[in-house]
Amino acid sequence: MGHSLILAFTAKEFVFWMVLFAFGGLGACFGPWGMITGLITVIFVKQQPQ
Repeated sequence: MGHSLILAFTAKEFVFWMVLFAFGGLGACFGPWGMITGLITVIFVKQQPQ
């Protein structure tokens, strides 16, 4: 734990880029699935009778 605190305080730019990279990876993984799921949901909802 001590090493991570030292890294967090001394390498702020490095930590920022690592967090940015992690969020970019999550967005790339889950973004397309969210769009596909949203499209399918809209199609199913539009097909329902009134």
